[in-house]
Amino acid sequence: MDPTIQKDHATDITQARTHHHPNPLHPPLNTKPNPIQPLYDKPGTSLMGHSKKVGKAQARTTSDQVPVSTGAPSSLVSTHLKAPKTRQTYNAQLNRGRKWLIQQVEAHASARAAPSPHEPPVVLDDEWIQNPFLHPKAHTALDTPEACTPALLAQYITHQCVTEHLSESTASAIHAAFKLAFMEIPGGKYTGPWRSPQSSAPEGSECSGNPCDDLLVRNVMKSIRNRDWVEGAQHQHSCAMKLQDLRTIWEISMKHCPGNVVDRALGGGLADLEERALVFKHLLWRAFSSLAWTLWTQNFETTNFHFSDLNYDHQEDHGVPHVQITLSNCKGWQKRAQKGDPNLEELR
Repeated sequence: MDPTIQKDHATDITQARTHHHPNPLHPPLNTKPNPIQPLYDKPGTSLMGHSKKVGKAQARTTSDQVPVSTGAPSSLVSTHLKAPKTRQTYNAQLNRGRKWLIQQVEAHASARAAPSPHEPPVVLDDEWIQNPFLHPKAHTALDTPEACTPALLAQYITHQCVTEHLSESTASAIHAAFKLAFMEIPGGKYTGPWRSPQSSAPEGSECSGNPCDDLLVRNVMKSIRNRDWVEGAQHQHSCAMKLQDLRTIWEISMKHCPGNVVDRALGGGLADLEERALVFKHLLWRAFSSLAWTLWTQNFETTNFHFSDLNYDHQEDHGVPHVQITLSNCKGWQKRAQKGDPNLEELR
């Protein structure tokens, strides 16, 4: 190229770099300082002018204030410790129990003979031990625990399950509802073993612990469970099938699907789809019923077997080919027991 043309070309490039906007990849040739700092040189921005993340230390250059934590553990516990449906059930139990208590306190107070119509009945200091409804704070004893709370709670559970002829599940719901309500009273005072001041304790002595863990309440709960077991509460569930009943069903199955039809189906001699479906149905039921009877499992357990529950390679000394079936951990409470679930006692 001609030297004159090369010089003119270089001059054009120099002028283009000088008069156009600066390019970060090709800075201008002139060294005159620019009073305006480019956008990409500002702290907290990238080369393209967009904001970029900076470290915590750099972000606090203007202010060293630490954000104030606003998380409330009590709100978290009240929201997620129990499911909303469980909370709703517990609240219903609490309302019914407290309403019943107020009615009983008023009834017992009116039943006492007063010295005169204008004077309230005289209640001795220790008289409430024999009749907890006469305690001075009995009407609120299921809201805030008092010395009479275990006796009143035991009375209410007994009333529901004996007088009203309700089942053990009602007692468990009442017990769980009040136990949680006492535990959630602010301060954590009503958790753990129940302790109440004796009648000779100085005035001002307070109770502590959970009234639902009192010996009287626990004995009432255990007695109701034992009563329901003795009276046959297990009859609410499906009874186990007797062998004679199973044989009767097998006879009906063999009548509708005899052995020769099964042999033809296995040999491919059945072209009718309805007949093949009938054979399939009967063979499936026979396999299912015989397996369930041999393992002595309920229907839902038999249908819920997983492949991991079957061991086709198991060996025994007798050498008879067989399949080992594992039945452990089929129940939810068994899995929780191995994990040490603290709520296991409420599930049993």
